[in-house]
Amino acid sequence: MLDKIDQHILNLLKHNARLSNAEIAKRVNLSPTPCLRRIKRLEERGHIKGYRAVIDLYPDRDSVGALVSVKLAQNSLASAEEFEAAVRQLEAVSQCFTVSGVYDYVLIVSAASLSDLERVLKKDLGRIESIQDMASTIILNQITD
Repeated sequence: MLDKIDQHILNLLKHNARLSNAEIAKRVNLSPTPCLRRIKRLEERGHIKGYRAVIDLYPDRDSVGALVSVKLAQNSLASAEEFEAAVRQLEAVSQCFTVSGVYDYVLIVSAASLSDLERVLKKDLGRIESIQDMASTIILNQITD
């Protein structure tokens, strides 16, 4: 069970994982040593899975992003493994999620232009034989990280 201090630490790290231990300790009213012990405990218990840089995929706004929903032709381990291995090789795919519902996966795809996105959809994803259906939605703006 997380107490208020642990929740506060997680919230601070969620918004800025580069905060120093001293800064976190100051903001949660702890000295640095007990604060660091709490952070280590949160890591050990799996509440903190890692630290990442938040990348703006479209800083110049000339590039295009899309959410691509994918349905596999067969609901089998072999189809899933084939698809996942192929997607890992595509530079344009920045994230891939397994989902429930009509589609099996949702991808976040980045492309230099609309014509490049079309190429990714038709040639890169289109060559993956385990895909039965795809639907894409263009990302207009990123509201949260």
